[in-house]
This record gives sequence, structure tokens and C-alpha cells, in this order.
Amino acid sequence: MLRPLLLLLMLGTFRVASSPAEQLPYRTIRQLYGDAALVVVADVVRTERTGEERGWSDTRAVLRVRSILKGSSVGDEVEVYFCPGLICPAPESYEAGMSVLAFLAPREGAAGYSTCSLAWGARVLDWEAKNAYVRRLQELKALLPLVDGAQRDWALKSWLMRCLASPATRPDALLDLEGIPDYDLVTETPRKAVEPWRDLSGADLRELAALLQTPIASQSCLFSEVPRLLRILAKRLQHPELIRLAQSYQPGSAETEELEVNRRTREAFVAIFAAVAAQGGLEREGR
Repeated sequence: MLRPLLLLLMLGTFRVASSPAEQLPYRTIRQLYGDAALVVVADVVRTERTGEERGWSDTRAVLRVRSILKGSSVGDEVEVYFCPGLICPAPESYEAGMSVLAFLAPREGAAGYSTCSLAWGARVLDWEAKNAYVRRLQELKALLPLVDGAQRDWALKSWLMRCLASPATRPDALLDLEGIPDYDLVTETPRKAVEPWRDLSGADLRELAALLQTPIASQSCLFSEVPRLLRILAKRLQHPELIRLAQSYQPGSAETEELEVNRRTREAFVAIFAAVAAQGGLEREGR
């Protein structure tokens, strides 16, 4: 299943996915930073048709570079080629006047750049999101050279916990904290999965649990934070009842309010977590 998706990315062959499993897997900002040759904060100056009627490069976006978070100097502007008419997987969005965080790779045998992982690799920015992304990616750049395994694992876990502070970076942090599968886009080979949940301290667990006590205004079939939070906490604590509750939470798609059955599940989880915390059950060593 992975190979068609990667060929789709690398070769630009258009098709519409016939099932959710065939859609492009989500890439976190940590993964995208590793994938990209160039990462920029930029303003979209204009988009224009290239004259190509097929493939994934029928439109060119001209980006005015505001800052470079990875890669060499590229001048004031870069050209990114994309296909806004894609249906599935979702294409990246470049519209004149937008501010974007773009994870880019040079086009093979052609001028300009393409976007790593399509929509996942072009994040639309407001002022708050821009500050969050820039700060977190600057921190990520600093920790990547660490070679000591234990030191790097601790640094990554601490970085992900800081990512929780902003709604912009929180979905990425939760995906990485849970330990999602990883792979190399070019060689199509798996990478060693990170498992930061193993290093979560008692203070980290309390911070994650506090997010569960915030009223749930909306949900997404892809990024509902609650079930992921439940799974991370249950997996770290290995408490049978917490595991059962995490498995029973039933995220819907595009709900405007949390389902009543889910609200009861979440509240029961919070109550049991509080009891475990009161008994000192959060302080056992992780990894």
C-alpha cells in the first residue's frame, strides 16, 4: 500500500484514492523537517498556470522568502510547482496573500521546488502559528545533532511537550508522542519508530491529562486530540481500566459537539487517572 503512495509523490502520477487507507499518510513537522531540503516561512506573491495539462506541476506559486529554517540561501523568491486541482490526496494550498510554512524539495530534472507530502508540507500561518512553528523548528534543528541515544530521546520528548503549548503544533506533538510509524520517502524503507511516550514523567502525564479537562468544541476524524491523549496516557501507565476506556472512545467525523458517550468515557478516564496520581502511580520510571 505504501509504494503507490510514494510513487505518486515522486513521479507525480495523478489518481483519486478509492479508500481512506490509500490517502497520503500524515507527516508531522518533525518528519517533514527531515524530508525537506528547504524549509521557509514565506508570503505567496502570486500563482500562475505553467501550461502543463498533466501531472502535478500545472501551477507555479511564487513565494517571497521571509526566513529560512533549513537549507541554503535561495534569494528573495522561490518558485513552487503544484497541482491545485487534485481531489485526493489533498493538494497543498498556495494563494496570493497567504503566509505559509513550506517544506520543499528540489524538483528532479527541473527548476524550482515541489512540496513535501502535498498539503501536509504547506502550513498556512497566522501570527500565533508562525511564532510557534518558527520557535519549535529552531529548537528541533538544535537537538538533531545529538548522538547520545538517551540524551536525544529525552530532548525529543521535552521538545514535543513544548509543542503541546500551541494549537498549531499540538496535533504533530501528539502523533509523535504516541509513536507513529515512520519511513523514508525516497528509499521507501521504514525508519526506526520513535517512542517518546516511554519517557513521559509524572509531570508530563499531568500536563497531558489537563488537556482532557478542557471542553471539546469540535472533532476531526483525523486529528481528534482526545482519543490520542487517552491512548498515550493509557499506554504509558499500563493501567487496565485506562486502556479499556481509551479503546472504547468512539471519535466521529466532523462532529460539532462531543458525543455524550464519549464525554462520559473521558470523564471516567480523568477520574481514574486522578486516583492513580493520588496513589503515586505516575512516578514509576518509563524507559
